[in-house]
Parts: sequence; C-alpha cells; structure tokens
Amino acid sequence: MRKIDELHMAEPTYGARRLCRISNRDHGFSVDRKQVSRLMRLMGIAPCWPKPRTSARRVQATRCIRTCCGVWRSKRSNQAWCADITYIPMARGYCY
Repeated sequence: MRKIDELHMAEPTYGARRLCRISNRDHGFSVDRKQVSRLMRLMGIAPCWPKPRTSARRVQATRCIRTCCGVWRSKRSNQAWCADITYIPMARGYCY
C-alpha cells in the first residue's frame, strides 16, 4: 500500500493498470491489476484526469444569440432574420 501511495503521489494521473505495470516492471514486486484497484479503493485514491463535460453550457452559444446584430430584442419587423434548411429524403436524393 505504501508503494502504491508513493507512486500515486508522484504521478496522480496514473490509474490501476499503469500503477500495476510500473510496480511490476520497476519496483520488483508482482501485483495484479484487480489487487491494485482494490487497494486504491481501500485507500480512497483515484486518478485525476479531465472528465467529459457533456452537460456543461457553452458560453459562446448563448453569447451569439444575445448579440445578434447588436440588439437584445427586435423592436420592428425585418430587424432580425432566421433561416431553416430542412432536408426531405426523396426517391432520388434530397429535396430542401
């Protein structure tokens, strides 16, 4: 457990697979990946790596909508335009 903790403190991005590989290769003791993951779970350590941000808002998307033509709300007709292209599948190709 001490060696795993030392390896984790040296490089916190390594997971159980890489810690197992490094401990078998460099430090001379044979250990299984499942044993390393169990010890990591027991010690409460986990690799820190960038997690996917699938539900985070994109600031640029909201900024683009708000600054359309430099106005916040349209005050008269024909001040802001929008286009929608819909593709309809036909027997030979698409119609839009």
